[in-house]
Amino acid sequence: MRPWTPKTDMVRRLYVAGREATSPAEALRMSPQELAEEFDRWLEGVRAAREQ
Repeated sequence: MRPWTPKTDMVRRLYVAGREATSPAEALRMSPQELAEEFDRWLEGVRAAREQ
């Protein structure tokens, strides 16, 4: 049996929900879409660093 692997979209939703829960003032300033875009930028940075 293959180990369970979370999908990128699943992790993105968890990131947005976590940011909204831990930083409500920032969540009011940023829309969920903006938080998701922030996650995407972070993920691209991680992938780029891994390839170096």
